Amino acid sequence: MTARLCLAAVLAMAGGCATIIAGERAAGVRPATLIADPSFNAGLPVTVTLRKVDALEAGPFESRASLSPGPHRVIVDCSVAGAQGKARFVLDIDAESGARYRLRAELAAGNQRCEDVHIDVQGP
Repeated sequence: MTARLCLAAVLAMAGGCATIIAGERAAGVRPATLIADPSFNAGLPVTVTLRKVDALEAGPFESRASLSPGPHRVIVDCSVAGAQGKARFVLDIDAESGARYRLRAELAAGNQRCEDVHIDVQGP
């Protein structure tokens, strides 16, 4: 039983770093990085997880997207621990070369549901 729990923990931690590659790659142009929460987490109170980037479905272990510069459409799910269901949001981003972005949930009054999801710039 303990071995199974350890294996599950290792897989969850390793899998949380998988990356979706979206858009064309050009020589000398650095992609942007979009960071979400891992689907498998250690009980985070609020999670924003990737569902789709452009036409690419996100797998259960993909919590990052490498974006070519330019416009992209991202679909995310936001959930609050202890609340029923998830809220789905469609976000548009105009990615800049080399930029780092992080998805952030905005909670409604009472902290029981996600009201919105924002894309914060974390720097180049």
